[in-house]
Amino acid sequence: MIAYYAIGDDNAEAVPEPSNAGWIELTAPTEDEIRQISAQCTISVRTLHAVLDSQEDPRTAGLDPNDDIPGLIVLR
Repeated sequence: MIAYYAIGDDNAEAVPEPSNAGWIELTAPTEDEIRQISAQCTISVRTLHAVLDSQEDPRTAGLDPNDDIPGLIVLR
């Protein structure tokens, strides 16, 4: 499942379109959803598959507020 959220000053609000999203939540994504997010966010399919591994540690990558490149946050 893919959910998109716009981030406000003190909340996150669900939005229907990825163009307005500041946060994308993936929960048990299908292969099609993985490919879709990979294309939208320029995150490799390999990276997205890696974070689905049950042994993956929580981590962050690419969180630079001074660029427009999507970052990655892995939570368990």
